[in-house]
Amino acid sequence: MPQVAGSEDRRAQIVAAALRVLAREGLAGATTRRIAAEAGVNVATLNYHFGGKDELLASVLEETTRMFATAVRRAIRTDSGLRAALEHGLAALWQVVEATPDLQLLQYELTAYALRHRGSEWLARQQYESYRGVTEALLTEACREAGESCAIPVGELASILLAGLDGLIIQFVVDRDSARAAGGLRRLTEAVTTLADPQPAPRQEAAS
Repeated sequence: MPQVAGSEDRRAQIVAAALRVLAREGLAGATTRRIAAEAGVNVATLNYHFGGKDELLASVLEETTRMFATAVRRAIRTDSGLRAALEHGLAALWQVVEATPDLQLLQYELTAYALRHRGSEWLARQQYESYRGVTEALLTEACREAGESCAIPVGELASILLAGLDGLIIQFVVDRDSARAAGGLRRLTEAVTTLADPQPAPRQEAAS
């Protein structure tokens, strides 16, 4: 129905505005009044679509999670084996991180916000489950397409990879040291690749 589509468009407009304000002002400074002004609506309209700031922040967290998952899908190629997927994927993903440090900080703020608000903890769990799920699926696909095996379960590899990446991102958000980040990313790539130890998968013998 037309009004439904219009409502979804308006919600998306307000979420996009909230992302901009949150990235500029941080969680404490992103009032509903500022977000409404950024979106070109009044506070009553914002509350009509979201019922208040908590629901809006939940929608913003869902959107940042979707954006990260999309960036991972675009960064990781699955047609050249696991090693190439890790090397090229991390390098491409880091370009996004360096270009959007304020957005990276916002993601941590929103995760902490969800964990501290009773009833919203599931959003933080969903956030990291989404990160792991997307990463695991793409690494599994890279192994399958190249006919490779991974020395540890791919789900564990995805968790280790994301833990290392989380640490590098928060350090970069703090010091904005691109040279340090580049070195850390190179070492993380080497460490994860060594753990994976991709090898040609054993060939299945045809049944006689």
